Amino acid sequence: MDVIKDIVNKVENVLFRPSEFFSNLREEDVKNSFIYFAAMSLFYVVMRGIISGIFHSFNFSMMKYMSLGSSSISILIFEYIAMVVFGFVSALLLHVWILIFGGKGSYVNTYQIYAYGSTPSLLLAWIPIVNMVVWIYSLYVYIVGTEKLHKVSRTRALWIYITPLLIILLLLLAVFWFLLTSGKLAEMLGGMM
Repeated sequence: MDVIKDIVNKVENVLFRPSEFFSNLREEDVKNSFIYFAAMSLFYVVMRGIISGIFHSFNFSMMKYMSLGSSSISILIFEYIAMVVFGFVSALLLHVWILIFGGKGSYVNTYQIYAYGSTPSLLLAWIPIVNMVVWIYSLYVYIVGTEKLHKVSRTRALWIYITPLLIILLLLLAVFWFLLTSGKLAEMLGGMM
């Protein structure tokens, strides 16, 4: 029961007092962050599975959905395991990126940022329509966590997360421009009509 109480307390602090939460986090080890992230990921996968099942039953007969039941559960289990493992890999990539921008914290600090910064998304992103707003708030929590645990300014922390988004946007615009100027876009759209 203490674990659940601790998780609920952390959710509340991350959501409503992220600056204070990350300032007081320095002494925590990766085990507590992992347990938190694993529990929140499980919550997300279960809720997303329920929502997917509800929407699926609107689109198909209930009998067809029931026949997919065991494979759907297998997919959810795989998704959960992948999320937990991917958390470590994502934190590693994020850690390297933060170090490039002059971050001073450890990998454990970065894993904590990833685990706790994901709270808004893991808690609410399974709700259709709400997920974009939740993603933006998660970004804010990542920025605050990076500022506190890696000892960088808020502006620098913002650039740590905005830069990859800008690079992706520029690449997408370059591909679109190429397709537009080369006539490939017209070919692609013409083939769809």
